[in-house]
Amino acid sequence: FPNIPEPDRVVITRWGKEPNVLGTYSHPTVGRDFWYDSYALGNPVGRIVFAGEATARSWHATTVGAWSTGQLAASQMKQYLTADLVVKRSSLP
Repeated sequence: FPNIPEPDRVVITRWGKEPNVLGTYSHPTVGRDFWYDSYALGNPVGRIVFAGEATARSWHATTVGAWSTGQLAASQMKQYLTADLVVKRSSLP
């Protein structure tokens, strides 16, 4: 990708030191329907798409869950972007 510039900055997170999460991951909780919550977390809101192990229902708390939901989110974003191109092209005179 010779035309892609170098990043302006890099942000490295240290999940194990982050005071709000301390390296945590999703897990079922007494009194909650984990499968429903996971499904709800994974639903797009408008054109905002969510991914991560917490949205992976069967693969929660795993790298596989994070990876697979990331792939799904990328596919959904591609559909959104392609739809924009189709709309823009069809609106041309």
